[in-house]
Amino acid sequence: MIGKKIKLLVIKLLEFIIYYSGCAFLLSLISKKGVIILTYHRVNNDTEPFSAVSLKNFEKQIEYLAHKKRIISLEELITNIQKGIELPKGCVVITFDDGYKNNYTNAYPILKKYNMPFTIFLATDYIGSNKLTWHDELAYKIKKSNCKSIVLRTNNSKRYNMRNEKEKINTIDNLFRFLIDCSTEKRKEILSELNDKLKVEVPKQVVENTMLSWEDVKEMTVDGNISSFGAHTCSHCNLTSVSLEDARKEIAESKHIIEKEIGKEVKFFSYPYGRYNERIKQIVKENGFVGAVTINYGENGLESDLFALKRIGVNDSLWMFKYNLMCVDVEEWLQNIYYKMFKKR
Repeated sequence: MIGKKIKLLVIKLLEFIIYYSGCAFLLSLISKKGVIILTYHRVNNDTEPFSAVSLKNFEKQIEYLAHKKRIISLEELITNIQKGIELPKGCVVITFDDGYKNNYTNAYPILKKYNMPFTIFLATDYIGSNKLTWHDELAYKIKKSNCKSIVLRTNNSKRYNMRNEKEKINTIDNLFRFLIDCSTEKRKEILSELNDKLKVEVPKQVVENTMLSWEDVKEMTVDGNISSFGAHTCSHCNLTSVSLEDARKEIAESKHIIEKEIGKEVKFFSYPYGRYNERIKQIVKENGFVGAVTINYGENGLESDLFALKRIGVNDSLWMFKYNLMCVDVEEWLQNIYYKMFKKR
């Protein structure tokens, strides 16, 4: 674990040096042409433990894009790839995953102010349902728990420390990464034990104000010149850990539900947790989608696979945001080094 932290620190230090030395700007002048798709989740001032951008920094990021980049819709990107039309350098697409309420209350007014197109991928089971995703519920309960540690019988009696905020965030992150790839049954078993030990209930107000309502979605749909909606399955499941029959149902039904609610065709899909394979891609195609996005880092060009479009995740760091926009090639190289180091562990 210490070795992993040191290697990650080295990578972050290199990124910092490249950006603040001015090399990032020089590299951006010679980098290859490609369209960047940004991935947001939450826009609020509670930036831990999952990917969130504070309201202040979100506006700074959008203002920067307005002055430095050309913002296009996901549909424009896909249409140009289909037709073999190369887009000019500096084009950016804005996307959101899951369907959080703050996409409407916090992000939407700013995007509307700057007239920027965006796409929100909806996990339909949670829209207008007063339900939380398992990972949001898990994060809330750990953050609010008074437990100093827990030992999970259902996970080989592994101990998780929660003595302070940092340890709680580490525990949330570790459990999240582990549970993503568990079977549905195993995940339910572990979450049930966690619920019994944490002894925290999520207040009704928190549940009601976490995810979008269909009324929010419909209001944004009226602004069809800037907003569009894509499917993100019904239950936000890992499509590679469920049966193909269940995967097909999750993909098809999420598309159908959104189309029924907004009265428009749903053309785009986002793989939950970025998990997919060739069979899942084929099911997405068979259900009438014209493109799908991943969480694989990088740019997109005419050679891109329309059902495996790359994206760049956004966090609350403004300098890192600018660095990613300028140094995609360099960051891909650094990430490859990072992953190779861990393969040798």
